[in-house]
Amino acid sequence: MIPSGQYMNSYSFYADPTYGDASLVIIRAKTGREFKDVWLDGAGNLTGFQPVGSYPGGMAQRKLVNTSLVPVH
Repeated sequence: MIPSGQYMNSYSFYADPTYGDASLVIIRAKTGREFKDVWLDGAGNLTGFQPVGSYPGGMAQRKLVNTSLVPVH
């Protein structure tokens, strides 16, 4: 987790398509009394932020890679 004093306006993320499953979890603080959407280039708005226990922020998840796993024999 990145300390709030080190937040930036944008980040780059990469997912290895050879993995069967990869997700991005975003944690953010409330703006006023709500969680604002986060824009993901190529994926659109990330919405549906939910509170995380007693932490003052919330989280949302977006799948980046979702492929069927090859059976192992």
